[in-house]
Formats: sequence, C-alpha cells, structure tokens
Amino acid sequence: ESALAAYIQLSADDCEKPKPSASWMFSAIAEDPDFLAPIKAFKRQLLERLKGETDDLGSLLICFLAIEGLRSMNLFDSDVLSAEEHKLLVSSLLKIAG
Repeated sequence: ESALAAYIQLSADDCEKPKPSASWMFSAIAEDPDFLAPIKAFKRQLLERLKGETDDLGSLLICFLAIEGLRSMNLFDSDVLSAEEHKLLVSSLLKIAG
C-alpha cells in the first residue's frame, strides 16, 4: 500500500468518527493569528513526504485537497455528503492513489 493510499484510508476512517463542532477555533484564530502555524507546518511536512513518494503530483494534490475538504467539513460540522457519497469519494481517491 502506498503512503498516499494509507493517508486516504486513515483520514477517511477518522472523518467517519463523530466529533463536536470546532467553531471555537474562529475565536482562537482571531485572538492569536499564529494559532494554526503548527498545523500548517505539519500539513506541509506531510505533503512534502507524500510528494517524495509519487511521480504524479496532480493526482496527489487532488487526493490531498479532497481529504482536507472532508476534514474541514467534519471539523466544522458542515458535512453535506451522504454515507454513500462519502464511500464513493474514498473509493475513487484510493483508485487515483493506485
């Protein structure tokens, strides 16, 4: 299994777990603009690692951004996908990942 496929599967599994809304995050960002700096740095490191393991940057970016979209919908309690659509998205991303 590729690192990208593992990232997709682990992230999709995590997004299926119910979590409380993180709307408080907007207040935290307003008070401290650097609040998200560690998260941004981690995601950048992750993206660089995944880039190092693929020759298809376009497919990687599509998968990475789709997963980040799932995470954002989950984080802010704004998921608009049905369970069937979520499953289709994950299986499609796994096909792209190879």
